[in-house]
Amino acid sequence: MIPRPRSLDGKTVKLRTGCGALFVTVNFDKDKKIREVFAYLGKSGSCFSSQVNSLCRMISVALRNDVPIEDITDHLKGQRCPTPSIDEGIECLSCSDAIAKAMEIVAQDLKEGVQNGNM
Repeated sequence: MIPRPRSLDGKTVKLRTGCGALFVTVNFDKDKKIREVFAYLGKSGSCFSSQVNSLCRMISVALRNDVPIEDITDHLKGQRCPTPSIDEGIECLSCSDAIAKAMEIVAQDLKEGVQNGNM
């Protein structure tokens, strides 16, 4: 497993889910490779919150073992819960679907930033 550097840069994406506002922080290394994901769901101490936290820990382990983010997001996208939502044109079928979409948003921003020399 790739050791975590002392500091990483990151971006936080807020998406509305059926469980409430979900804040997803995606951290990346100096080479703009995504290395870890954290998510905060406003229902602290709830089962939802612990499941989101556990999911992010597993995503981060996979990323630090060089699993491509496309492999991770492909498995998370499309997972449905009973209360999907739409936020600024982005359909969030579940918290895991929202995390995958947040990862893709940051990955696209990083790709565009690298191509434009901005990041």
